[in-house]
Amino acid sequence: IRARASAPAGKSGFWLLDPFDLEVTTDPTDAFDAGGFPYTFESDIGGSNVFNGDIVDQLDFDTDVILQTTGFVGDGEGNGDILINADIIKTMGGPATLEMIAHNDIIVGPGVTIASTSGALNLIFHTDVEMVGEGGILIEAGSTIDTNGGDLIMGGFDPFFDSATGTVGTNDAGIFILGDINVGTGDAFLNGFSMFGHGVVFAGGTFTSSGGTGNINGTTEMFSGIASPDYAGVAFLGPGVRVSVAGGMFTVLGSSNAFIGEDGSV
Repeated sequence: IRARASAPAGKSGFWLLDPFDLEVTTDPTDAFDAGGFPYTFESDIGGSNVFNGDIVDQLDFDTDVILQTTGFVGDGEGNGDILINADIIKTMGGPATLEMIAHNDIIVGPGVTIASTSGALNLIFHTDVEMVGEGGILIEAGSTIDTNGGDLIMGGFDPFFDSATGTVGTNDAGIFILGDINVGTGDAFLNGFSMFGHGVVFAGGTFTSSGGTGNINGTTEMFSGIASPDYAGVAFLGPGVRVSVAGGMFTVLGSSNAFIGEDGSV
């Protein structure tokens, strides 16, 4: 499938992919082509595949892309996950945005690269869009995110205010990062929450900013009446994990709270 939503005399539009579960691979796109503007693809029941080259084609022509799950929690048609299992590398054009909207988890697979070498690539991760308390973000080992100065936003329904929420699929963390992330001069906002683990975890790779601003907010909240000493709002685990910020301002705020009882910050 090749679809263009660019506008020679105006602002480019959105290309909307609209399935239950959604997986990005090197296989041909089999999503139902609904057409329209923004350009819309609807999934077949039970899931949908999107060819990574179809996404790159849009980004290279400055067309924003939305990857979105549909249905509702408990409908039996899928988990509402977005699985990025093939590289998405923008190599042409100016700024563009890739936005992912999932009912449940968003997972960037091992060794996968999401990056731009031409123009800023803004990345927006929305999870738990029905706000049922399930939907985290996992950046697997060996993966790379490089926005080329674009913004990186990770969180829940409204990722600036709502947190991604830990599930089994994200190692019980709201946001679990094992790969490398470089936002350059772009801004970054990460919001993670868990009742069974860390809010935001850096467990591998390097997070790099070279002039942007942002916030890394993580919360773990237990309902036992005592905040767990084993879990942190923001956790840095394992040797070699590094957060490098130069020339900008970042706030890192972690809190470990009990529903009833003692409160604390980590």
